[in-house]
Amino acid sequence: MPDLSATIQQLLDTGQIFRGHAKFKNVYDTRAQLGLRDCVLRHVSAYGLHSLLAPTSLKAHLTMDENDRSIWDAAYNEECDGLESLPTWEVISEAQYRHLSNGQRALPTMAIATIKYDENNKPKRAKYRLVVLGNLDYHTWSKESVAAPVMSQLELKLLTYLAVYHKRVLKNCDVKQAFIQSSLPTDEEYFLRPPPGCPRSKPGQYWRLLRSLYGLKRAPKLWFDMLSSHLKAMGLQNSDASPCLFTGVLIPGEPPIFEGNLLQCI
Repeated sequence: MPDLSATIQQLLDTGQIFRGHAKFKNVYDTRAQLGLRDCVLRHVSAYGLHSLLAPTSLKAHLTMDENDRSIWDAAYNEECDGLESLPTWEVISEAQYRHLSNGQRALPTMAIATIKYDENNKPKRAKYRLVVLGNLDYHTWSKESVAAPVMSQLELKLLTYLAVYHKRVLKNCDVKQAFIQSSLPTDEEYFLRPPPGCPRSKPGQYWRLLRSLYGLKRAPKLWFDMLSSHLKAMGLQNSDASPCLFTGVLIPGEPPIFEGNLLQCI
């Protein structure tokens, strides 16, 4: 890399990289100030929880002791901050909702809490997921308009074999809030009610959805279509045998890259 020393010093000065050990909070705060917030995965640790029973609702977690309540508050804020930063919706008043909805009812939402565990079965992460009750969707969808292909275990074994055969390194990645990365088509409109007990919403507020959200019937399909378009733009092509398998040579003279889309909601 040209001017490596100068480049490294500039990255250190701007807080994009850190010399030696740095507390995660300092890294996150610095990147947030630089507008690099989306580059950092902010997870809320569950190691300090007194109770390993996740709250069944936002109202239920208000009844927890002060320690656990602060952790679940942070987990809920983590989820909402990520959704609002995209943004996933715009906040509207009840009067605006009645004017814009043309009689369409607002779909209810839920805040679902869960505790994720590490490889030693110890609590690792306190997590909230905001979902919409898609079973109440008033649209009529065909099977083709909601179905998203999913890679099978056999195809996953095939990718593992190809990696070993070509002496390539197996890598995987997780897209945080994946479904929300897809924008809603202009002809699909949804109005939502914030989950009961939401501390960030005032009475009478509604959300006009701008992006796909977990729980919508079309969310997996919209995410797959967006991901496929990006992979194809990179130069990868679908396998004739499976729409979830992509392959292509991105660097001339180098072995091909094989990519599989393993759709999973967590």
